[in-house]
Amino acid sequence: MNAHIYTEKTVSAGTVTRTICLTVALANQLLSAMGKPILPIENSTIEQLVSAGFTIAAAIPGFLVQ
Repeated sequence: MNAHIYTEKTVSAGTVTRTICLTVALANQLLSAMGKPILPIENSTIEQLVSAGFTIAAAIPGFLVQ
């Protein structure tokens, strides 16, 4: 007799994060189409966040190698 082991499927943190980001982006897109932006973010804020993200992404591997 073949015994099958059933393991529960779990949802990773990355999947939850991507789902939340997609939901917020879709809600923002729909509300923007109706003329009511939900996320009033300026370009300078986005630029700073992207710059900080690149800095952190470069610093972590450099820190771990040392």
